[in-house]
Amino acid sequence: MRIIVSENQFRKIMGVEGVPSDVLLEQVAVASDQNALTIVQQAINTIISDPKKEKALLDGINLMLLKGKDTFILQIGEKKYPMNNVNQGIYTVIIPAGEAFSFSAIPMASFASEIEKIPEFKDLAARHPELKSQIQSGKVLGQLYTDKVNQGHFQLNIKRELLDRKEEKMAVPVSKPYPLGEFLQSNKVAFRLPGGLFAVLESGNLMADIVSTPLRIAAPPQKAYTAPINVQAMALADVFNFADVSFKDEARTSQQIQAFVGQIKQFIDKFGTPFIEHFKSQNPTIYGYSSVDGDPNQKIIGEYKPCSGYGTRKEYDLCLSTQRAKAIAEILNKELPELGGVFQFKGMGETTQWGPGWTPENPTVPEQTAPNRRYVLNPIKPYVSRGEPVQTR
Repeated sequence: MRIIVSENQFRKIMGVEGVPSDVLLEQVAVASDQNALTIVQQAINTIISDPKKEKALLDGINLMLLKGKDTFILQIGEKKYPMNNVNQGIYTVIIPAGEAFSFSAIPMASFASEIEKIPEFKDLAARHPELKSQIQSGKVLGQLYTDKVNQGHFQLNIKRELLDRKEEKMAVPVSKPYPLGEFLQSNKVAFRLPGGLFAVLESGNLMADIVSTPLRIAAPPQKAYTAPINVQAMALADVFNFADVSFKDEARTSQQIQAFVGQIKQFIDKFGTPFIEHFKSQNPTIYGYSSVDGDPNQKIIGEYKPCSGYGTRKEYDLCLSTQRAKAIAEILNKELPELGGVFQFKGMGETTQWGPGWTPENPTVPEQTAPNRRYVLNPIKPYVSRGEPVQTR
């Protein structure tokens, strides 16, 4: 079915009444380039977050154990961390809960060939050749972090012998570099010390990640009107623990939410009150969806107590999707006080919109239905700046 609208109707729908045609065409082009850049950045993050690629990149960073005067020093990349002697033969480095630290930079050029195969990159780089030089000079930062509850640590134990003879043979001479990715895979490595001693390094409650530096395209000359400002969609999939409203990986989910929050704060800082009023007019709502993992009409109690009295699986899933959408909306309202608590929430219950669902003929497992456990913000229409002065509240 085709829907034909006039140019004036189109301008009203897009909220760009009064924008000159030549300016509007340039604005659309710039917006398209920004959207393409977002796609490229997401594709790069997908490349480096592949487990094999992530390990290979982390293996490009060395971990070393150095012997100090009265202690040991743990070196990760170029950074050194003196270890505290907490007991006879035991040394530690503590990473407080909720903290992260970056180490060493891996050249993006090392996987430039993969980036250049991204279709959107080829097209975008033809118009913005500066992107290729950014790839050649860009870096990927390694990062170790903890969740907000538990502190992380490295612990070194000095031993006269190891229980496993194979482990003794594999022991690394002290001060010899050891690949960080290899260490993080098992969280353990044994070093051979002078005098026939061994030092076993282990870690706990630590997660690793790698982050690429963002790419940028040259800004167009400033005009009376700017390109329509697109608020990138926020969508989270399968982020909650089973039968609960707590996150599986709070650090990673927080990172995803903060990316959206940072985008909105940037627009508020740049455009002020007009953008805030535009955003509020869109009635931003977090919609929560549940997967179908059993007979919707089955009578169940449900493990999540606030929803346990709802009777059927379908009714329980509707309640649970509502509570989870509420949790995300509350986080956004707290993180964006400038918007005055504008985020609403609504549970949509069970769906098969993004993946399969359980049926008696084709039973599923939770891994198959995970794409349907989704939480999305309704689309926000593009904002068009008309040169208004910035007035923040």
